[in-house]
Amino acid sequence: MSDKIDELQEQIEAESIESEEDAEAFRIQYLGRNQGAIPGLFDQIGDLSPEERPEFGKRVNALKDRAQERLDEAKARLQREEQAGGPDIDRTLPGRRGFRGSTHPLT
Repeated sequence: MSDKIDELQEQIEAESIESEEDAEAFRIQYLGRNQGAIPGLFDQIGDLSPEERPEFGKRVNALKDRAQERLDEAKARLQREEQAGGPDIDRTLPGRRGFRGSTHPLT
């Protein structure tokens, strides 16, 4: 069981998240409720002896926290990149002209 946790830790650290689609795939692969690798480890806690459960649970929780932290960091980085690449403003264009005139007295 410990080998499985170490293997997942290495996979999580090696996984590259370069787009929103990658982030969603990462979330489903590792943190997803039905198909996620980490919730699958939580299901295996019942198969362990009572002495092994606390240590195993701590390691799985630490792995889950690290995966969530990695996902949050990637999403924040992607959001910053998206905002930084926003619409460029051409400051050499002339400004907008003000409104001339007034409303018609009969309106």
